[in-house]
This record gives sequence, structure tokens and C-alpha cells, in this order.
Amino acid sequence: MATIVKRKNKRGVTYAVQVVGLDGKRVTFGLGHLGKIDKADARPHARQIERLLLYRQSNETIPLERSTIAWVEQQRGTKLHEQLAKAGLVDKADRSTLGEWVETYIASITPTVKPTTIPSYRNVERNLIACFGADKQLASFHAGDGDTFNQFLRSDARASGKSMGLGLSDATARRRIGLAGTIFDAAIRRNLLTINPFKQKHIPTTVNANDASFHFVSLEDYQAILDAAPDHDWRCIIALSRFVGVRGMSEIVDLKWTDVLWDKDRIKIMSPKTAHHPGGAFRFSPLFPELRAVLQDAFDVAPVGTVYVVNRYRRPDQNIRTTFNKIVLRAGLKPWPKPFVNMRASRAIELRQLGIPEYMCEEWLGHDSKTAAKHYCRVMDADYSCAAKTLSLPSANRGFWRTDAQNVQGQIGDSKELRGVGSKSGKERWARQDSNL
Repeated sequence: MATIVKRKNKRGVTYAVQVVGLDGKRVTFGLGHLGKIDKADARPHARQIERLLLYRQSNETIPLERSTIAWVEQQRGTKLHEQLAKAGLVDKADRSTLGEWVETYIASITPTVKPTTIPSYRNVERNLIACFGADKQLASFHAGDGDTFNQFLRSDARASGKSMGLGLSDATARRRIGLAGTIFDAAIRRNLLTINPFKQKHIPTTVNANDASFHFVSLEDYQAILDAAPDHDWRCIIALSRFVGVRGMSEIVDLKWTDVLWDKDRIKIMSPKTAHHPGGAFRFSPLFPELRAVLQDAFDVAPVGTVYVVNRYRRPDQNIRTTFNKIVLRAGLKPWPKPFVNMRASRAIELRQLGIPEYMCEEWLGHDSKTAAKHYCRVMDADYSCAAKTLSLPSANRGFWRTDAQNVQGQIGDSKELRGVGSKSGKERWARQDSNL
């Protein structure tokens, strides 16, 4: 039973709470940090201390109420919290700083995640430190810090005249807040804090499709870019991106000539992004005529013993977008956002316009129909014109977007043979977010 005692000192009258501690000795907890209070104000604090004592005496079998957990969090950084920790009623306050914890977390996940994942966390690390400072105590974070970080990422310091702000896009801000939430979830699991300021309903972290960044890469534009390519490496990169939707360098860097199965009309693509899913380590895609021609030219001039299809770039984290944009300009075209994502999306749309069944599109490009609908498939201006000129009930039943229906089967190969390639059941399910985002 807690007792409220009145104490006098140079600052006047204060109150304290006395209980019989875990060792059987009387312990006093001062409430001087609360300022001028009366006895009635001290009673709620006495009740919370009683609950903590009962919790420890029961070997933590009696659960703490949420109000008690919140109360303990409010006392962090005060002398009262130090007294509670000394008495064994709460864990000792962790003195970890933001900079120390983020570095510790990144070091802990480095052996288990792909190397290309670490730069994403490093970006979040820089943003958190720029916003809050590396020396901010981890235990001092509160719910309002989530709003502060969200605003910091989105506001443009130059446009608003503020001293802080990065002006990131909505999608980038959402991703980085989500990663910050992951970092702080790990801190909660280690009892370093009890609240995650970056996981709140009003702070969005789900990445939605951005129609403003969509660009359909037509076959005419593809050919112009291909003709402007400086060498066979770049011709292969462009063709692989446009016709089998490789996810940037992560799926190109490990592509070997032995993966090009000329006699079986298909190509094996290693997929690090989906490797953690059963059967997702690789997929097979058809060796489309346009792609075969480019690969055949590159193979014919490759030195004997060459292992990899692309040799100019050998790291999966290399940024090839700048060079690609220069090639686009050389082709007389204007660079567009997300060049490789949009080439992948263009092929996803094209295959569906040809009337290819969804299960084949999913197998060949390595994503499910929900991902395609959300991030890739778009209705374009040409679709309206096509529908207005050709759509009728009989043609609708045949699939009116098939521009050359008789040759579709010849373009894509034997669909029965390719069905289920890369999986045991032929019904492989892919994660919803297995897109190149």
C-alpha cells in the first residue's frame, strides 16, 4: 500500500510516495519534478507506483494496464524514473541515441538482407539525423515526431523559405517513413521505447501508383533508342528491359549466355527480388523475336569464353539511368521518369493487348495480376480510338486488341510448354508488391 507523505524544503512543500520495495525496505519516490501540487494530485502517481510494484512482485504475470505503460513513458528522463529503475520497478532508462541505434540496426540486418537494400536504410538514416539530430535520445521520441518527420520529408525548404525540408515525392516519403517505422519497431522489441512515432494511421506509408510518372514506350521509340545505343551491352539492356521486363541491373548482372536457351525459345532470368518466395529464385520468359535478334548479334561478336551477357556493368547497384537518358536524347526523344519501370510496364500492357492470358503474363514477368493492375496497366488515349473504331460484340469475344491474332501464338512460343515453367505446380503465387518499385 502506497503512502503519500508531505515534505518541506527550500522550495516549499512537496509530496512523495512511500512503498515497501521488493527487498522489504521502505522506498521513497519524490514528486518534486511535478512542481506545486497538492495531495490529491499525488494520488494518481501513487496508484501507478502501486501497480508497478504489484507487477514486479507477481513476476510480471499480472499484465500492466495501458495507462500505467503510458505513465512510465511520460516519466522517462526524470529523476522519478531513475528512482523507479533503482528500486527495480522499471527497466533502467536506455541512453541510446538515434544515431547509435540506427547504426546498430543497420549492422544487424546487413548479413541477412540483399546488398541493394542497405542504401535504402542509409537514406533513411541520413534523413532521420538531419531532422532530429544524431544525439537525440531514443527514449525521448513521442507521437508528434512522426508528424515532424513526415513534414520534413515532404516540404521543400527552398520553396517554403524554411531552414529544413527535402521536398521528396509522395511515394519516396511514404517509403522512407515505412522504413523508419521498421527501424523503430526493432527498438520496441528490445524495450528501448514503447511507441513508434512512424506507425500511425494518419501517416501514410503504403506506396500507390503514380500516374504522373507513367510513360508508354512504343515500339517506334524503342527502335530509335536501340539504334542510338553505343554498344551491344546497351542494346541487350534495352531489349531485355522492353521485352521481358527485367528489373534493372539486379536481374541483368547475373544473366549468363547459358541462361539463353536458344533451342527452347526461352530465357532464364534470375530474380533476387522474389528469391525469398518459394520458387521465386528465377523465372523463364519467351525468347521473343525482337529480343532474340539483339541477343544473337551480341553473342556472335562476343569473345570465346564470355560468360555474362552484359559485361560493361558488373554491380547490381549501379545507376545506369543517367547514361540511358543520354542515349534517349541521342535518339531524338525526351527522357521520361522511371525509364526501366516504364519499359516493364509497357510490355505488361502490350502482352494483355495481344490477348495473352494473365497467368502467362504473371509467369513471364514475375508479378501477379493485382500488382500489374496497380502499378503497370493503364488506359491510354489510343485505347479509346481503337475501341471506337473496332469494338463490337462479335469482335469483343475474340479480343479486339489483337493486331495480329493469327501470329500471336508464333510470337510467344508453345504456351502449353511454357505453362508453369519455373514452378512445380504451374500456379506460383507472387507477393503483392513484387514490382520493380
